[in-house]
Amino acid sequence: MIAISRAIDHLESENLLERRAHPTSRRTHTIYPTDAARALSQTLFGSVEKVNAELVAGLTGKQRKDLRDILEQVLGA
Repeated sequence: MIAISRAIDHLESENLLERRAHPTSRRTHTIYPTDAARALSQTLFGSVEKVNAELVAGLTGKQRKDLRDILEQVLGA
């Protein structure tokens, strides 16, 4: 839990997350991404998609499907 709190503190200090009081609990906060985080996420997801495409570029369609199926099993999806 401490690592999560530190990560949230860091992201908040970078203006990527915002803590708001929970509507029904005085001891709880709800965490929301900021506009800066939303903009950054678009850039990051674009980069991830590009890297993923490069990683599987040499595979056939069947090999890509097989790889996806294996990864889903490993990840428990």
